[in-house]
Amino acid sequence: MIRPASKKRSVAWFVAAAVLPVSVFLGTGAVMSIPPDTHGVDTVVGRDLFAAHCSSCHFAKVGFPTHHGPNLHDIGRTAASRQPNQSAAEYILESILDPGAYISPSGRPGMPANVASDLAPDEIRNIVGFLAGKGAFPDYAEIHRLDIPDRRRNRSELTLVRRADMELAERVLREKGACLECHSLHNLPDGQIYAPGLFGVGLVDSQTLLTSVTDPQREIKPKYQSITVALADGRLVAGRLMAKTETELVLCTRDANNRLVVRQIPTSEVEVDDGQLQVYESRESLMPTGFDKLLTSEEIEAVITLIRQLN
Repeated sequence: MIRPASKKRSVAWFVAAAVLPVSVFLGTGAVMSIPPDTHGVDTVVGRDLFAAHCSSCHFAKVGFPTHHGPNLHDIGRTAASRQPNQSAAEYILESILDPGAYISPSGRPGMPANVASDLAPDEIRNIVGFLAGKGAFPDYAEIHRLDIPDRRRNRSELTLVRRADMELAERVLREKGACLECHSLHNLPDGQIYAPGLFGVGLVDSQTLLTSVTDPQREIKPKYQSITVALADGRLVAGRLMAKTETELVLCTRDANNRLVVRQIPTSEVEVDDGQLQVYESRESLMPTGFDKLLTSEEIEAVITLIRQLN
């Protein structure tokens, strides 16, 4: 026979055992529902700013492919391991303010250096907060303390872009100058076979662009350096070496109609002297000269203005 006191204690223990887990669950839920102290960092605004200024090149969702730039869906986790003695927030901020400081293994050069030129420091801070939360929990206190310079351009430095000029530039690129037969508007690898992609080229100053158009021989990037191959029958073939094996040379060269083509030359057809294939470096660019005479100053200015917008 159970005594009344023992029965009361049993009921009390049963009630306690049933109530305690529920209380812990409810208490945990209440704590989890309290929003974190973001120290003024607005990740929702950061998300919207990212969509407006960065999403044309970067995705930030799992399962999406790499676009012009890496997918940033877990950058808050991976950023902290990129540079020694640099936190995730510091790395993300540096990538925005100085994209060329470090190129990630999954990335490539080409991110505009002036990407933050129209953003206020707090707007950049919000973007950092949004990205730092991708794959990790952000240190909002640290993000709040980040020293972010104001790099917004003065209105006097802004470039006036007229639709008529852009339409003129497009006609030059596609028709009169035939620039897009060699140059791609994008910066993808398959668009750089014959010539550099135009995306990101506008990051340099206008004078450098003008020189590249009117005097392409003055400065040639090593990647597009040409060579001359002496054939055993006495002919010379000039072009950019794209690949070399024991059995053939692959050149980007011009055909009889002055069009850029890929040509495969068997090494058995190349002249040999003292056991060496007769291949010489050339100071010539595959880009033709004479655009300063073919195009008007108005057309050249419109093309340069258009290229500077491809950032």
